Parts: sequence; structure tokens; C-alpha cells
Amino acid sequence: MKQIILILLFTTSLFSFYLSNTLPKETMQIINSFDCFSKEDKIVLSTYVLALKYRMEHVDDKDALIKSDLDYWRFWHLVSDIQSECALHYNFDNYLEDTITSTVAEKNILKKLRRVEGSIRTDGSSESSERMRKYDAKLKGRLLSNIPTFKTLPKSDLLPDYDLTTEKKYKKNSIPKSLYNTINEMKITEIEKNILFRYALLKEERIRSYDKPKERKRIAQEIIYLEECEKYYDVYLEVKFNQNFKRKLINSSVSYSNFYPLKKEFLPKEVKDYCENNITKSKITTYSLKKEIKKQSAVKKPSIKLENLKKFLHQYKSDETKAKYAEQYFNLMKKQLEKKSTSTPNSESLKLLRLQNCLVGNDNKQDFLLIMARVKDFRLEGIKETFYKNIFNSQVWWKTTIKMKEDIEGKNKKLTHFFDCNQTSSNMLRTANRYKTNKRSMRSTETIASDMRMASSYVGDIFKYYAGTFEDKPTPNINNKKAIEAGLVTKKMLDKNGSLKTPFGRDIQIKGMPKGGMSLTFYDIPKGKLCSDFIMFGRNDNIYFNGKTYTGLDYILLNNNKIKIKHYVAKHVERLCAKKEKNIISFVKEETITKYNYRLNKSLDSAFSNVTKIKTFDTNKHSPYSYSYNHTKDTFSVIGGQSKLYSSQKQKLLSSLPKKFDNSYSQSYSPNGKYLAVGRYAKKIYIWDTEKNKVIKTIVDVPKEAGSLIMYLNDNKTILLGGQKLYFLDVNSKKVIGNIEPKFMKSARRFGWPRMTTFLESKDGKTFYIGSNVNKIERWNIEKTDSGQLNINYKDTIENNEIREVGCLSFHPTIKDLLIIASKNKKIVFMDIKNNKIIKTLISDEYMNSKEVQFSDDHNYMLVIGNAAVLWDLKTNTIIDIINGDKIIGGAFIPNTSNFITIGKDISSWKIN
Repeated sequence: MKQIILILLFTTSLFSFYLSNTLPKETMQIINSFDCFSKEDKIVLSTYVLALKYRMEHVDDKDALIKSDLDYWRFWHLVSDIQSECALHYNFDNYLEDTITSTVAEKNILKKLRRVEGSIRTDGSSESSERMRKYDAKLKGRLLSNIPTFKTLPKSDLLPDYDLTTEKKYKKNSIPKSLYNTINEMKITEIEKNILFRYALLKEERIRSYDKPKERKRIAQEIIYLEECEKYYDVYLEVKFNQNFKRKLINSSVSYSNFYPLKKEFLPKEVKDYCENNITKSKITTYSLKKEIKKQSAVKKPSIKLENLKKFLHQYKSDETKAKYAEQYFNLMKKQLEKKSTSTPNSESLKLLRLQNCLVGNDNKQDFLLIMARVKDFRLEGIKETFYKNIFNSQVWWKTTIKMKEDIEGKNKKLTHFFDCNQTSSNMLRTANRYKTNKRSMRSTETIASDMRMASSYVGDIFKYYAGTFEDKPTPNINNKKAIEAGLVTKKMLDKNGSLKTPFGRDIQIKGMPKGGMSLTFYDIPKGKLCSDFIMFGRNDNIYFNGKTYTGLDYILLNNNKIKIKHYVAKHVERLCAKKEKNIISFVKEETITKYNYRLNKSLDSAFSNVTKIKTFDTNKHSPYSYSYNHTKDTFSVIGGQSKLYSSQKQKLLSSLPKKFDNSYSQSYSPNGKYLAVGRYAKKIYIWDTEKNKVIKTIVDVPKEAGSLIMYLNDNKTILLGGQKLYFLDVNSKKVIGNIEPKFMKSARRFGWPRMTTFLESKDGKTFYIGSNVNKIERWNIEKTDSGQLNINYKDTIENNEIREVGCLSFHPTIKDLLIIASKNKKIVFMDIKNNKIIKTLISDEYMNSKEVQFSDDHNYMLVIGNAAVLWDLKTNTIIDIINGDKIIGGAFIPNTSNFITIGKDISSWKIN
């Protein structure tokens, strides 16, 4: 209570010291436009703006800001409460701010104020919410007993008309007469006119209902229905709508989806009923807008200099040919900016793309510098971001289209000629125009892409309607005919004969599965990118329909190859799609469709079904934190919520480890398998004797600067601790006998802090390897002196562009000096460290975030643990399978076999088919 009194005393002179005495007419205009504001609300709102004006006027007086800070933010809290009570669609405080920041200078002052406010900490601002509510009530009471007086400024030509009450004077179901005439005079069908009239009416009704949340919600829901109705007529009657005009009617700048829980999935019958009852039967009247003469400031033509771009292009001055290209590029870019070009693809953007290609070729660095030069100019000269992005978007469209065309049709002679820098300028223009007007050639590419999108939507729509219709109902006997009768197939998917229409390929078949599910099969899909993109677009991990979530597809079958679609199997799909000229693709829900249960454990999945689970021999309540493998006894320990010991040979749980190990985060077996070191964040390290099955030592005097336990060294007497440096701790003496601070840790920060990521000791214990996130692996020489201390010296750095961020390091089990470097990108590098030469590089399908590498006893297989467990065949250097589950943290091959174990929430064993 004392604190509240102190706060109140601190703000006794609230209105006497900081209220400005003028407000723009627009402020009061917008406040008075809302019927849901009471008289008291309007006083609070206007006082909030006065307080903000005062702070803007005193932005350089920090004492004045600190004195008024707490009161100002409590006023802002009161404004938020008013906004919530009225359930306003607007962020009303932002609208109020706009009325007092009509010029660029005022907007900059407000930005500066926000920066200063971030550094102010007022006493009492961290009070409990209940105390602050009491303070709000007293603040409001004092305000209403001492209402500030102020003058109203005349209307400004720089601000829009904020009087929203005028909208309520017009008749219900009416739209402006000029808008009615515009739609009525359009050369379109009656259905198109009726739908556009409905869009126009909903827009008007939404503006009139600015302070009626329930009515706005109803309108927002109808707009979604109307968009579905538009698709309905588009499919059945081939009505094509004027999209640009429609966007103006919808007024897409006003978002509604974030404010209301709206229904967005509909069965075909719902849409049909809405269309028949709400479109043609809609009655609309008109009204005439009052003519208002508004002063319009003359639009100045932008003065565009592009100094940075000119400076960059100056480097080509010595090359006569490139100098000509540079001049053409500069002039064309300037011309495009001056005429405010749109993002619609045109021949000018294609010419810019060609000239850019002639200047920089395949030099990515120069290409990047060119882009940054022009971006810097755009920002310095104040060119709107959306404006200069139009040029980039147009070029991206051309690049994408050309790439797709080449993927599907192969190299095109006209395109090759067009991008030939040796041709004359006139030839280039003719080629661009021919390419632009060659509708037949372009149409083939667009048609194929459109067909692929349509086929992908078939998969999504059919399975959505299947979920809505057959939830918990087995459908083993379903076929095309029964699916059409059940409403799973909309009319857009049917041809004139009432059969399933094929976007591409030969045929589509819907079939019931023996266990009660359904498959959707496409026949004769062409090889290549079309096949692989279709599969990746058609994936459905889960199905969302009518506010429910259903278990999605079980797998996709490509020419009898089973694939669990995840983001990291794209390359595998591409390889399979390239093998045959025509492919059969099935999207399969194997069992009856049910609602998704979020509490179910996510079991381990084999992406390609090339490996089979032998058994899951233990399941933990939560995913463990760490594991360590004992190679001398073929056992491994897992530590998390519980600590356990397993046998890899027998594939079973052996025993629990001491309770004191629970919730520890790191562990390591000694190379001789006799000891297990377990580290805790409480700065304790336990040494457990594996033969005596008991803790024989507890190290508590761990240096404060040392971090967690990393590994046991080869001498079986020293453990490594991490932190900003590496610390070598002698287990017997419990003292630090040496440390390493890698040189890359001192390097300048560029793209994040340098850090150590992984560690490896050579077999003879004389060299230590430290991996980093900055493309470097450092080697250090280590030698133990007679006094028991370590003599540590920097040797050299392995640095290669193939490495990137190092995920883990490992020596090949049989080949001397062959270091395996698994990066956190797609690459696994085999490097001969004696000659500093890369022997081979394996590339994963996607970013695997590799953390560990294991080899089978016959050295034919390699298991890489990261975001998933990736099994490699080292004979063919290909991925056999990917095991995806709930946080796999490790894995190991079972001795004398090619079978392996994955360690995570589930402890499971697998065999290769």
C-alpha cells in the first residue's frame, strides 16, 4: 500500500505539468465517430493523445519524460481497456497516433520518443497487476474530477477524413452509384456481376459496422463463403473473374482472419446452398456520394541518381563490350524506377536479367555486390520497398519460368540465343518480343504447372472430404463410383461423362484398403521434376478440416517404393522419379481415418521401408538427455529422467543406474570400459566402476569456469570439461592439469559468436582435434610431463569450404589418417589429414545436423545421427534409409551384424531388408 501511495504522491501534479492544450480536429473526429465510447471514454482517449503530444514536444528532455512516464503508460493501459470493451477491429491507439503525426518530421520525432522510452525505467512500473488496476482506477477518478481543457485545431489537408459516422447515414443494402454503374457497364456475365455486387455490398456493410464486432464477424465469414462460391462458378460455368477489381472490392488491406475464429473448410453442398440463396437473390440499392473538393499536393517526379550502382558498374569501363552492357543496364534500371514499374513480368525485366547475366555471369560474389549496390541506392534515395521489389519479383518470375521450361522441355534454342551476350542489341529485342508473344510455348509450361497444382489439390480435397464423411468408418469397398456418390469428389474433378477427370497421366483410381482406409492412385505420371514435385506437394502429414485434425497419409507408393514423406527425402524422391519414363503414384491412408491424438507417442518411422524394426525393447517416459557406449562390454547407458543400462548384443534392459545419475546431462565411458563418468550441472562429477557396480569417486571441486563433462581421454585417467576454454581434469588428483583456448575463439565476430562444436583425440593420445562453427578444425599437440601436467601446443588448422559448421569428428576404423568430418549442412567429408586432401564427399538429402558417426563391424554401413538416424551404404555411397522418431539422440551397430540400434524415447533395434 505504501508503494501505491508513493506512486500517487509522485504523480500529484499530473495534469498541471504535461498536457498540451491543442488537438487536431481529426483526433476528436475519429473519437466521436464511435458510438460505443461513453463520455468518460472520450475524455480518457483525448487525454491520452494530449499526454503523447507533450512527450513528443519534450523528447529531448529526459527529466520531463521520466516524470510523466508512469502516468503516460497507465493512460495507454486505460485506452487498451476501452478498446477491448468495445471489441474494436482497429488498434485504436495507432489510429490516434496517426492524427498527430501528419508530417515526416513528426513521425521521426515519435520514432525517437519510442527509442528513448525503451531506456526509461520508472519506479512502480513493475508492481503487481492488481495494484496497478487500483492505480488505474484512481488515475481515472482524478482525471474525471479535473478534466483538462484544450483547443481544437482546424482540419488538416495532410490527413484523411476520419469522420466514420457519415457511413451510417446511407441506406442498408446500398452501394455507391458510381460503383454500381462501373460493375453494370462491365462486359461480363450476369453471375459475375451479381458476385461483384455482393463483394461491393459486403465492403460497404463492413465499413458501416466498424464498431459492431458480431456483425463484422458475420461479414468476414460471408466473404470466405463468397470466395468459395466464386470457385464453384469458376469450375462449373467457367466464369473467370476480374481479380484486380475484385481485390479492390474486398479491400484486402483490412485483415479479419486474425481476429475471429472463422470457418474455412466446406463440403460442396454447403457452398452450393450459399450460392443459390445469396447471390442471385441479393437486392441492392444505390446512393450518391457528396462531392468534396480536396487539395492535392503536386506529385513530384522522383530524382533518381543510383550513385552506388554507377560506382559498381564503373569497374567495367576498361572492357568496351561490358561497358556498353553496364550503360544499358543502368539506363534501363533508372527508366524502370522512374515509370514505377509493376511486378507483372515484362520484356524490360527480362532484358535487365539478360544484361545482369552478361555483366556478372556465374560469379556469385559479383552478382551479390550488384544487388546490394542497387538496394543501397533504393534505401538512400527513399524509394519505397514495395516499389523496387516489383523489379526483383518480375525477374524472379522470369528465372523460375525459364528454369521450369528447361526442366520439362530441355534447352530452348531461342532462350539460348537470347542469353548469348555476343548478339546485337536489335537481335536481343526481337528475341525478347518473340519469347514474350510465343503464347503457345509458354502455355505448355504454365498448363503443366497448373495441372500439377490441380492434381495436388485433388489429393488434399479428396482426403479432406473423406475425413469429414468417413471419420471412424472403415471403407474397404470404396471405389470411384462410390466416392462420387459420397461427395468426396467435387464437380471440378469430373469430366462431362461424370468420371474422374485426369489433370495429367492416364487414369485416377480410388480404392479401399483391406484395413479400412483408402488409396488414391495416379497412373503414367511423366518422369523428372513433374513426378517429384507432385509427390512432395501432395504430402499430408495431418489433415485439417472443419476445425478438426485427422491422422494424415500413412505413406506414398512410387512404383512399389514406399516413402514416408518428410522434408529431407526430396533427393531420394527425385532419384526414384528419374528411373522410369512413366510412374505410378499412390497416396495411401492404410487404416480407418481417425482424429489425431496429440498424446500418442510418435513412433520411429522408416522413410523408405528398406529397414525393418526388429523390436522396441524399452520406452522411456521422456526422451533421454545423453547416452554413452561401452565398446569393451557392448553395453550402453542412457541418462535422462531415469538412468538405465542396456545390452546391445542381447537387445534388452540390464538394470537401472544409481538414482543420483537421474537428470544428469553428460556422461562418458573410459576407453578401457572400466569407468563411467557422469556430470551434473551442480558442479559434481561421479565416477562409477562398471565392474563393482558402484560410485567410487565424486569430484566436487570442479573449476567454476569449467562447463559440462565432454569425454574420457585414452589414458583412462583424464576427463575433458568444456566452457570458454577446454579443461583437462586428472581424476585421481581431482585437479586441472592443462587447458586449451582455441585460436578461432578469439577471432572477430562476423556471423555469430565462434564456438567449439565437437572434439576428438587421436588413437595415440598425442593430438587433439577441436571442431568449430566457423569452418575450422584446430589440431593441438598434447604431451604429459613428469610432474603430471600437460604440455599443450598449437599445431595447425584444417580449413576447407566443404566443411562448414562441424557436427562431429571420427576416425575411420581401419584406414589410418582418414578423418570423417560430418558437417551440420548436407555434407559428410572423408579427408586424408596426412596430405590434407578430401577423398570423397557424401551429400545427404537435406540438412541432417549430424552429431555422431558409427560404423558396422564389416565397415560396409555407416550410421549418422542428427535430426534423424541416416543409414549409408558405403559400397555404393548412397542412403539406404532414414529413421525418424521422437528425438533420436544416438545409435550403435549390434556386434558382428549389420543390425543397429536407435536410442531415443524408444530404444529399438533394426535390420536391413
